[in-house]
Amino acid sequence: MSHVISDRHAIPDLFSTRWSAALVYECGRGARRFEQLQQALGISRRILAARLVVLVGDEIMERRQYQVGPPRFEYQLTAKGLALLPILRAITEWSTDWHMADVSTQRAATTYQARPIEE
Repeated sequence: MSHVISDRHAIPDLFSTRWSAALVYECGRGARRFEQLQQALGISRRILAARLVVLVGDEIMERRQYQVGPPRFEYQLTAKGLALLPILRAITEWSTDWHMADVSTQRAATTYQARPIEE
């Protein structure tokens, strides 16, 4: 899915939907359980569940059951999701270099402190 900006450019929904890029970034460290993601990001359960459904549906993440009763799942990046990590790193570096933080970014930064992803 993408939002068309002009005839020549499109931006994936990942970059226009709050929390999605942060979820990909967090799962770049390895498989994460729902509760781990919620705690790391400080996101509500409802919003987290909705974002995960989209990311799994877009094949950026996969959902794998690790416990049967009650059913529990973990999320990890697919090859498609892993391919996004260099882009997210570049955006993070650009932001840091140019100090481009608006009010919403500052608010998100107080909730979620991104840690570098090891290559």
